Amino acid sequence: MDAFKTHEQAISHYKAYLQSFINIKDQKIKEYVNSNTLVSQILPEPLIQFNPSFEKGNSLDDLIKEGIIHQDLPKALGSYRLYKHQIEAIKIGIQDTGFVVTSGTGSGKSLTFLATIFNDIFNIKAEKPKGIKAILVYPMNALINSPA
Repeated sequence: MDAFKTHEQAISHYKAYLQSFINIKDQKIKEYVNSNTLVSQILPEPLIQFNPSFEKGNSLDDLIKEGIIHQDLPKALGSYRLYKHQIEAIKIGIQDTGFVVTSGTGSGKSLTFLATIFNDIFNIKAEKPKGIKAILVYPMNALINSPA
């Protein structure tokens, strides 16, 4: 499938659909409307983004086998293969060291700090069985404004 050709055909069909509602007899006005306003400017330019391929790392189960994280962490987050930058951030975070993850949308930044928090909660569970263990304040507006 040619994505650019498909896009061009979809736009062409949609413009024809829009023009079917416009019945202007005066040729100059019709040309102006078709070329300068509704038909030409209603549709934005296509957004083309490259989806980077993040380097794969281990799974949470692998980190359990290595004795790095608590055995219950996959029950909270799921056990799937993580990206290398996630593994590196989790390893830093569980050592009570601050870290910053700067990577693209959909790269699992949230999972890195959630894994650190949940791992800590699972580790202190036996010591303090009741009460609040963590309060998460999450910037949902950042996700709302995300273009992806």
